[in-house]
Amino acid sequence: ATQRSHTRDALASLLWVDADQQRTKKNLRDILPNLRERFGEYLLITRDSITFNAALPYWSDLERFQTPLQPITPSIEDIHTAVGLYCGEFLEGFHVRGAPNFEEWMLLERERLHETYVQGLHTLADHHIEQQDHFAALVITQRLLAIEPWQEKAHRQQMISLAGSGRLNEALAQYATCRRVLADELGLAPMTETTALY
Repeated sequence: ATQRSHTRDALASLLWVDADQQRTKKNLRDILPNLRERFGEYLLITRDSITFNAALPYWSDLERFQTPLQPITPSIEDIHTAVGLYCGEFLEGFHVRGAPNFEEWMLLERERLHETYVQGLHTLADHHIEQQDHFAALVITQRLLAIEPWQEKAHRQQMISLAGSGRLNEALAQYATCRRVLADELGLAPMTETTALY
């Protein structure tokens, strides 16, 4: 996930926070034979660090998801491919008991990746609106609103797409839905931009 080497000390403190330093290092030493057996040459294990060996052939959905969404100008096709790889929350269902440092890192990473996904969907919706491909924009905004119903920008994108499709009554109804969701979820009224669009 991080694409860098990690010291044994850092990994031990990440995974066993309640034990003393000697115990955490022993815990890590105890699991290394199992890791070596399972991952072989894919893990480079030294006295001081553990590294994933990216020189060997591998495929990482996380890496493929993030690369086209980095702060450069990716193609729309690359963004489509990247958001298609997003299948849910990072390490969903994975827990390490008694490791709050790991849990904190995982939750921050989960939030960052989720935000990247949401931004990718917004970029796609904007692109399809510009291209007047309102059906594609509607599909994307529905995905956005399914995961974050309070996303006001997605409501605006959906209103534009509905209106662009000639579905004016549905566009106006979308504004009412936006108002209700924002009031119920956040106790807020729509932004001036959304009301002006309505």
